[in-house]
Amino acid sequence: MIRKIGGFEIVDGGKHTKIKHIATSKKTTIPRKNRVNRHLLKDVIEDFLVKELGYTEEEIYKNLKC
Repeated sequence: MIRKIGGFEIVDGGKHTKIKHIATSKKTTIPRKNRVNRHLLKDVIEDFLVKELGYTEEEIYKNLKC
């Protein structure tokens, strides 16, 4: 989903996947130990993508496979 939206640098490595927004340099991490559950995905969408970066939920969910 993040790759489809575009404008992010994604680094897989170690215990977490690091996501950095190229234009603003804001970052977040996603744990790699377990599968991403719906609660973690919701937190990343609402807290990082919508509140911090200003995307709309419609923009996010059209790129999300459900």
